[in-house]
Amino acid sequence: MHTSSHTPDSPHSSHASGHGPCAGLRITVCRGAEHCPHCAVQAPHLADALREALDPAHIAARLAERLGETPKPHHTLRIAISHCPNGCSQPQIVDLGLIGAAVPALDADACSGCGACVETCRENALVIHDGRVTAIDRERCLSCGECATACPSDALTIERTGLRVLVGGKLGRHPRLGEQLPGIFDVQTIPRVATALIDTYLAHMARGERLGDTVTRLGIAPFAQAAHSAAVDAPCR
Repeated sequence: MHTSSHTPDSPHSSHASGHGPCAGLRITVCRGAEHCPHCAVQAPHLADALREALDPAHIAARLAERLGETPKPHHTLRIAISHCPNGCSQPQIVDLGLIGAAVPALDADACSGCGACVETCRENALVIHDGRVTAIDRERCLSCGECATACPSDALTIERTGLRVLVGGKLGRHPRLGEQLPGIFDVQTIPRVATALIDTYLAHMARGERLGDTVTRLGIAPFAQAAHSAAVDAPCR
């Protein structure tokens, strides 16, 4: 996982500073886009797209205005990109967590009953009847896509890929896990979605309040509405 400053030699890196482009923002990216066998979504340039979209947002200046003081390091907004549900970049405990998703689809008639997918699925998300897969439990499925990779008969295939979005994770004295927004977001919508989520936070934050605290106070609904509105050109589903 990269946590260094952005350079041409580290295309999947972090950027955090109080000055310059994207001041007040830190982006951490796992190495999944390069060589991880668990990679669920192809988004190698997402961090750069996020920086480009968020640079005009003047995050540090707006934080200073809302805080009434120069933002301290713990006020830095953190985004973590993980290309699969393993979450090596720790997307569950940052302000905005992005988790790669490969949504499986099932053709039950093509199932040979070999059991390869059942052995692969760590979430017990496959419903078995008479030795064959008859359904996918969407409540359990994390959309890692590994069942489709393991299936030799194409009974399980990848229907679509994208990113799950978590909002409001943090550590500190009162830690909380990020709350997942409904749906899977297409990769190209993520810069707009992230901008909308940060705009919502900065518009509603109380003085000294972290994003997670704002989510706790307001609930997830205003953030979900902002994200889905931003993704309207390629809506999540």
